[in-house]
Formats: sequence, structure tokens, C-alpha cells
Amino acid sequence: MSSDQNRTPIYDMLRRYVEEHTVRFHMPGHKGRLCGDDAAGLTQDMWQMDITELPDTDNLHMPQGPIVEAQRLMAEAYGADQSFLMVNGSTGGLYAMMLAACKPGDSIVVARNCHKSVINGLILAGLSPIYIWPLVLQDWHIAGQIRLEQVREALEQHPEAAAVLITSPDYYGLCADVAGIADACHQRGVPLLVDEAHGAHFVFHEGLPPSAGYCGADIWVNSMHKTLPALTQTAVLHVKSCLVNMDRIRDGLQMVQTTSPSYILMASMDIARRYMTNEGWNDLDDLLGHILDLSQWVYGIGGVKMMDESIKGRCGVAFKDPTRLCFDVSGLGIGAIRAEELLRAEGVQVEMADLYNVLLITTAMDDAEDFVALKEAFGQLAASGRNAKAVCYPLFMTLPRPVQSLLPREAALSATERIPLKNTAGRIAAQPIGLYPPGVPLVCPGEIIDENTVEVFLEMSALGCRVFNIGEDKMIAVVREKSYE
Repeated sequence: MSSDQNRTPIYDMLRRYVEEHTVRFHMPGHKGRLCGDDAAGLTQDMWQMDITELPDTDNLHMPQGPIVEAQRLMAEAYGADQSFLMVNGSTGGLYAMMLAACKPGDSIVVARNCHKSVINGLILAGLSPIYIWPLVLQDWHIAGQIRLEQVREALEQHPEAAAVLITSPDYYGLCADVAGIADACHQRGVPLLVDEAHGAHFVFHEGLPPSAGYCGADIWVNSMHKTLPALTQTAVLHVKSCLVNMDRIRDGLQMVQTTSPSYILMASMDIARRYMTNEGWNDLDDLLGHILDLSQWVYGIGGVKMMDESIKGRCGVAFKDPTRLCFDVSGLGIGAIRAEELLRAEGVQVEMADLYNVLLITTAMDDAEDFVALKEAFGQLAASGRNAKAVCYPLFMTLPRPVQSLLPREAALSATERIPLKNTAGRIAAQPIGLYPPGVPLVCPGEIIDENTVEVFLEMSALGCRVFNIGEDKMIAVVREKSYE
């Protein structure tokens, strides 16, 4: 056996990151900090607390004891009829809600600014998507939100639709008019499903956008780990509806979740919920104060633009999450991907960068010192780009809307082949393709790839963007010709 067996590459990588003492403006929401004595106790005794289903430890898939009580408390905190703890992130919750609300072959209205998990859910559930597309916020070079009028029109044109699924907030913190959309759905007896993965913190402070549950959503999912002090992979699926069969929800959850759920992950959700309901408001209030101070400071430096409340009312945006910080740095004469690298060199790690914007996740666990470090890093960044010419890239979000030739499931399960990206024009995609993060597909399985899209993906890759489902060899999976005839 080779001497390499003495190596622990993942642990070593994590140890190096911790020892760098990087200021974390990225998920998970705990930011590497403990939210009270309970979290400290869980950390100290983690190996002892890592147990399995025993007579007195309950069972996530057949809860009768402490898990029932934990889920009841979670439902109370979020205003749900019932909440379900999840250990495989919001992805599993999206799958479960689609399996519960629809039958194979059903049509479902889907907002096209969705995460790739939604597309995978269409494949798993065998659904026929009715896509609705957000408008583009031209000055920010990102998609806006789905508009109420679009949902109404889709339901009028497709009365057979079994459900509507929207993403609110999106990665940038932009929220749709969930209340209006819920009302439009319910007028037709259709359940509204909401991917609220990035909005788990909304219920804990009135200065934040209203949660989907309080806006009339029938089923919604929150990623606890994204914006709350819970461990990665934690999420909660909430139900508040007479339009959805609760047994189908439970069945769906059992299908998509492991039969060996981590009690450590479940306990971290318990601790995060208790912390947020007791201390979260004060810490979020402090956070909002730090963000206000930062926004005033940013206006004093040139070349950097910070997204603010003025974006509300445009392109379907009903609310903006103030804790999600988006900075357009193109005025500094550098792309955002390079800006991310320069900020990291100054000891600040952001959540993501697109071509124009760097995106930061702030939570109740961030403190004043974090914002001091952020100002110092941005100050250095701004100084390096002063008097530079603003960068400009093609507006990728104006790509032609792909033509669907096959249903997502048909394409994904067809015979496929991997061919060079440059040769894919006119071929049918077998996998979703897009930037990650944020994970929004620009092409979905079953859609025809056109020449403009090929050029955009090639240029994105050349600029350093991470494009999912395109390998380092620039090969992608397409449906083998004739296999679907």
C-alpha cells in the first residue's frame, strides 16, 4: 500500500482554511462561530452524539418523540401547519414537494430563474414544464423576478397545470410578489410551491422580506445552513395548505432522504431555531445597522455600486433582502471574478462572483469586526482600480430562449453521447447547463442548443466562469441522434 494512505486531503484543506482566519462572507450561516452553549456542547461531544435510530432516540422517517417535538417547534417558528427536518438540503425538499403536488405526466408552471435542482426534480417526477422567464435588470446584468401577470397568463393558457413553482428569494436576494402569486394560484385551486432556500432568516426580523409561508405559499423549503447558524446540508420543508396531501409529502421525503440521517445535523437545526427565536432579532438588528453603515460608506468610493432598495418595483422585484450584499465592481476596470481573487488576497472571501458583481452573504453571526475588514479590503480594491476604464462584457442574459424538443425526463434518460461543446449547435441537451454558482440553468435537458449559446458558454469558460456539466475537456452530454425518434 502506498505511503499516500497517510494523507487526509479534505481534512488538510479544511485545516488550512481555518488557519488562514479568512473573514467569511459566504455560507454556511454560522460563519465558523458557535451560537451559544448548546452549539459549543454539540461541537465538544460531536463524536459521542453521532448515534443511530435507537428505542429512545426516535426516527426521522417515523418520528414519535423528540423529533416530533422539534418539528412542532419549527412549524411554530415559521407559521407552518407542519414542518419536516431535512438532512440533504433544500434539494431534497424540492424533489419531495414536486412528487407530492404532481403526478407523472402532469404539467407544472416553473419560473426559469430556478436552481438546477428544480430541473432534476422535473426529471425524477416525470413532469412537463411550462417555463416562465424573468425580465433582465439591464444595469445589473442579472435576471429579475417572475411577475404576477406572467403566472396569471400561464395558468390561463394552461388550465391543466397541477402546480406553480417559483424561486423567491433568488441568489441575489430578490423576491417575487409571493402573496399576489399565491392568490392567483389559489383562485384556480392550484398549489404554490416556493424555493425559499435563501430566505430561512426572513421570519426573525420585520426589517426583512415577508416569508413565503406568511404570503400564502402551500409548500416552501428553507436551507437552514445558508443564512442561519446551522450545519451544511440542513433544511426544513414547510406545509400550510389544504391543497396538498400530507401523506404524499411524507412519502416523498422518505424517497429522497437517506435512511441514516445525521442526528448532529438535526440537532444543529434545533439549536439554530432556538437561538434565532430568542436572540436572533437583536443580532439581525445589529447586522442591519452594520449594513446601513456599509452602504453609506460605499457611496463615498468610486467604481463600486451597491444594490439597494431602489431595485424594488422593477422587473418583478417586490422585495430586496438587505442582508444579501451585491456589488457591481465593473467601474474599477476589473471583472468581478478577478475582484473576488483580490478580496481573498486581502483576507475576505465572498460567496460568489459573476462577470460584473461580487455577492456576499451576511447573517446574524457576522460582527462589527467583519465589516471593518470588509471596508479595508474594498478600500484596497477600489484604490487599485481608481481612474480605470469600466469593463464591459456581452449581456449573456439576453440569450434566445431555447426551444424544447423533448421533455426533461425523456432527454435525460435517452441514449446520450459526449461531444465537444463547439460542435453542439442544433443538438438536444441531455443535462442542465449554466453557471455555478448560482446554479441557474441556461439550457435544460430536452432543449436545442443554438449557435449563440455555444459561443456564450465558450466565452464564459474562457473568462473563468464555472459552468456546470461542461467538463474540463469542453465536452457536454447531448441526446444521441435518432435515439428519441
